[in-house]
Amino acid sequence: ALGQSEAALVSFRTAARLDPQMARAFANIGRVYLQYGRLLDAMAALERAAALDGANGDFRALLGQCYERAGKLAEAVDWYGEAIKRAPESVEYRNNLAYLYQQLGRRAEAQRLYLSALEREPERVETLFNLGLLYLEDGQYAQAIEVYLKIAAIDPAHIDAQVNLATAWLNAGQREKALAVYEKVLLLDIGDVLRAKVLTQVRVLRAL
Repeated sequence: ALGQSEAALVSFRTAARLDPQMARAFANIGRVYLQYGRLLDAMAALERAAALDGANGDFRALLGQCYERAGKLAEAVDWYGEAIKRAPESVEYRNNLAYLYQQLGRRAEAQRLYLSALEREPERVETLFNLGLLYLEDGQYAQAIEVYLKIAAIDPAHIDAQVNLATAWLNAGQREKALAVYEKVLLLDIGDVLRAKVLTQVRVLRAL
């Protein structure tokens, strides 16, 4: 917690030597390695922790993160799936697995998991945003609009959600509503590059 990773590793390794069956010691070693990008070391430690504690979903979710960061998405899917089996009510695990499915083009499975996660936590903005993006990419503009309007009610300053809402309105043929949202975005604290793009859209829509 103090950022002293080497001292933490020494203590965790000592704990693991003193009790080779202490799953959490190996898990904490894996967490430190994951934090600093030592993915192979993290995988080894976390796989040991998972083998020692067959019921723990957190260890398997951490392994999912390791494999995801290593670009091994199929393995990451398997580990997140194992995490969900052990903690079926976890919204975070469902969201992570759904996002992986989305990256892999398994869109129906991603949508099912996002909706399942939202049944448990209806106002989780991260999950709503990813679901809205899935709808937007699939041309399901009415569904995307519904999701992004919900985000706007929860977090009016969520810039990416506002931009996606405007895009969805525009693709749905609702130019005036798209323009209104773009104009709201210009009132937010956005970067110069995005501001230039939104201004271009505003000028085009005003000229129509």
